[in-house]
Amino acid sequence: MPARDDEEGLRLGRRIGGGILHAPGPRSFAILRCAKIKTLGNMGASLQHTFRERDTPNADARRTPDNTVLVGGDTSRAVLDAWKDRAPENIRSNAVHGLEYFVGGSPEALKAMSREEQDAYFTDALDWLNRLLKKSARRNGFPSGWSAAFGFGLVEAMSVGA
Repeated sequence: MPARDDEEGLRLGRRIGGGILHAPGPRSFAILRCAKIKTLGNMGASLQHTFRERDTPNADARRTPDNTVLVGGDTSRAVLDAWKDRAPENIRSNAVHGLEYFVGGSPEALKAMSREEQDAYFTDALDWLNRLLKKSARRNGFPSGWSAAFGFGLVEAMSVGA
């Protein structure tokens, strides 16, 4: 599918497995990936990976303390409990329980940023994603409180250092 400009002015190149938000500058880009969470077991496993509560061999354990929770609980249990508190009483067996969004960027661009600039980048990305999802939710008839990751009005986001 060809790239297009969205109404926020970002260039979105579409491909299977995610899209790339192109920011100005050489070799400077944002990465956006979305994945369906189809079971609570999948959600728990994803959260344990995110919070480094399970073995995560692709992460540098020395940098885990640099991770920052932008919104929501700071453990997988806290996020799951919040999800359960907001979930409807009856959930279809084939329902998507949530959406997981990953936002990253080109290593060159992120390494050139200070920690404060990195945190601002991820905060801006979360704000952009929330605006985009709220517009989509209104267009498609979802409740007005619906927002980013993990559905049912719950937003969980981290600025991940490792």
